[in-house]
Amino acid sequence: MRFSLRYVFLLICLLRNIFVSALLQSNDILHLKDENDIIHVTDDLYQQLKYGVEGEYSVLYITIHSRNDDGTLKCPMCSEFEETIHGVQQIIKKQRPDIPVTYYIVDAYEVPSLIKDMGIQNVPHLVVYPPINMERQETEPFSWATSQFYQYELTPEHAGDVLHFGDFLAQVLNIYIEIDENFDTQKFMYYFVGSTNFFAILKKIIWPMIKDKNIWKVVMILLAFGIMLPSLTGYKFTQMNRIPFIARNGEGQIMFFSGGTGWQFGIEVFTVSLMYITMGILFLGLIYLKSNAVQERINDKLDNLLTLALGYALFYLFAYYISCFNIKSPGYSYGY
Repeated sequence: MRFSLRYVFLLICLLRNIFVSALLQSNDILHLKDENDIIHVTDDLYQQLKYGVEGEYSVLYITIHSRNDDGTLKCPMCSEFEETIHGVQQIIKKQRPDIPVTYYIVDAYEVPSLIKDMGIQNVPHLVVYPPINMERQETEPFSWATSQFYQYELTPEHAGDVLHFGDFLAQVLNIYIEIDENFDTQKFMYYFVGSTNFFAILKKIIWPMIKDKNIWKVVMILLAFGIMLPSLTGYKFTQMNRIPFIARNGEGQIMFFSGGTGWQFGIEVFTVSLMYITMGILFLGLIYLKSNAVQERINDKLDNLLTLALGYALFYLFAYYISCFNIKSPGYSYGY
């Protein structure tokens, strides 16, 4: 019996040494990387790589490169996110070349054994494996199919978002990287046009009316609104019911509007009230603009410009209000 136990123990030690010694080293996979330092895994390579590379993070991206009969991609989001991976990989390579990380891309149709082993039911799919723990390796050999990993929650909205994926990967790798956002021309124009119109109206119309003797009236009006907003709009109700002022969703993003119309965050009280007040002021401004008191002081050109500015601001704010209401009541029929 002792003789048998001794052989069993020797066999276990032998198998442990085989598993540990089977780990690939960084130099063993250098020839497999393409010009972007990414390994495109085939079915044969999967059998070689699935037990890991010692001391390295592994970023495994499972995708589909196939096309339909008309030549279009079966998974457009897969291709878009692959470009995002390339972008983040180049940033990390440039800013933190000391981080041992290897990127693997797998076509689900080319390596069906990996899909079966991991039990994946949808693509694209991205996971990150931390460096192999040699102490656990003795009892639990590393494998892509069974070892623990960090999964990136990939959505169509984030497929092309380098900043979002870069933030995820930086947290997993425990590093800091700088990512320059692309200049958003549309967002800039929104803010530029809106701010220009606001300051033009403030300087040309409002300030001449209040700078002499009406300034204290305006101050008192603003003070009155400042008291009314928290007192009459329901904010106390949210405090009494301990409803949070603001919250975050599952992805860590700030939520300004709660889903559903049954309750509301505290910040909704102020934002919606301000929307109503601003829309009311814009509407009254359009009426007041056509009054004799104003028409006598401005020419036709400025009159047309201000009419367009106030009308555009009112339309934009109303459209924004509808978009916010769609968060509260998805599928609202009268949105546009």
